[in-house]
Amino acid sequence: MEDGASKVRVITGEFQTTRAVIETKIPILYLHINFQAGMNIPQPANSNHNCMAYIIEGHGLFGEEKETQSAASEEQLALYARNGDEVCLSSGKDSPTDLLLLSGRPFNEEIARYGPFVMNTREEIFEAFQDFLQGKMGMIS
Repeated sequence: MEDGASKVRVITGEFQTTRAVIETKIPILYLHINFQAGMNIPQPANSNHNCMAYIIEGHGLFGEEKETQSAASEEQLALYARNGDEVCLSSGKDSPTDLLLLSGRPFNEEIARYGPFVMNTREEIFEAFQDFLQGKMGMIS
């Protein structure tokens, strides 16, 4: 980044001229941003996607436009109301901010979860457990 001290890891998607190595079947954005005090970052984001920032450390201002940003701090989630094609992130004036910026198309489906499994129905969860117990999901050595 411009200041030389801030860093952006592009896990999926794109930041400025850097594209992720990982290609996804549906477009999603996953950035790990660590930026210095007093910085403002505009980031393109698809207006059809849900977009959020999870603040790992520090605090800042988040919103679609600099004039309407809201404050959020460590261990909080900032949700963006999606009207435009860009989101704004501003770090606190007195300390750096470390966060994850995530964006993706909404599922608009039911979600069932239990343990490490996330499916659409409870029956699918039971089926996933059976597959796991029978070794159908592979092994990590």
